[in-house]
Amino acid sequence: MTDTAPQVEVTAVEAPPDPSAAEVLGDAAVTAAAVSGAAAATAAHADQDAREATAQAEAAQAMANAALAREAVSEDRVRQLVDEGMSEGMARLATVLQPPAEAPAPAPAPTEPPRDTPPSNLDKSPRRKTFAERYRGES
Repeated sequence: MTDTAPQVEVTAVEAPPDPSAAEVLGDAAVTAAAVSGAAAATAAHADQDAREATAQAEAAQAMANAALAREAVSEDRVRQLVDEGMSEGMARLATVLQPPAEAPAPAPAPTEPPRDTPPSNLDKSPRRKTFAERYRGES
């Protein structure tokens, strides 16, 4: 069997280390440490801010709970207030709807006989002439 594919030979040669590469790596390490320290400091400040915000929220919640407790009314008290309001309203309504005791009796309607004369609007007076009739001289 004959192999007609070209053969490639690879030779690896190790190059001596570049002195400027060490400086670049050192600068990168220092920069990474500085960024890491800044991130840690920022995280610490954020954590402190979060704790302060939590404390303020808890204080606000406590104040709200105290205000609600001060204004809270039991269910029995609500029912009592509703019953008092309803009975007071019904009493007012009853006094308004009652006729006054010393009210005079209504006067009897006059008993006049009906008139024989028709009302004035049904008067059979002659009709007025229109402008056209007067213009034409019609009688």
